[in-house]
Amino acid sequence: MQQLFVGPETARILRAGPLGEYVDGFVAALCQAGYALASINDKVKLAAQLGRWLENRGLVVGELDEERLCAFVRHRQRHYRSRRGARATLAQLLRHLRTRGAVALAVVSVKHGASARLEEQYLTYLSQERGLAQATLINYLPLVGRFLRDRFSSGPLRLGELKAQDITGFVLRRAHQMSPARAKLLVTALRSFLRFLFLRAET
Repeated sequence: MQQLFVGPETARILRAGPLGEYVDGFVAALCQAGYALASINDKVKLAAQLGRWLENRGLVVGELDEERLCAFVRHRQRHYRSRRGARATLAQLLRHLRTRGAVALAVVSVKHGASARLEEQYLTYLSQERGLAQATLINYLPLVGRFLRDRFSSGPLRLGELKAQDITGFVLRRAHQMSPARAKLLVTALRSFLRFLFLRAET
């Protein structure tokens, strides 16, 4: 973290806290994804706040999940100035911790609806038929879910109506908000998902 301007106190809190052993890996993953140093700096400071919150409650990293992150967000809204992208950063950190095996994978089947069922079937396809690593699954699934919500909102999944311009339009709208590496991952995930739909004769 030497190149980050997080300050010695923030660095000390991170090193000594429950997230300490995962910070360098998180920073390295962000650098590899092409995030600017200023953005990484903000994300690391947010991780420090989360680490302090966990420590004050006697919680360990393995007890983190979406519900506890929501509780932290509510706490943060009462005690800290709101920062754009905080929820996305926390979700990103949780995914990283899951790829490292520090936090258990989310149980996808707790979600409901046609979109959730399709995502669960896609997850099974990636893990059982393609044999892909958990890290790949964790990276692909949120991007595919975002595409489905963008295209179909809360309506029925009329997959047979998907057109090339739906895909390109989604990529063009999203890619400029992402680093080049993340945009490339988005395209790869969508290509994989469309192959899955084709094999199921959905498209």
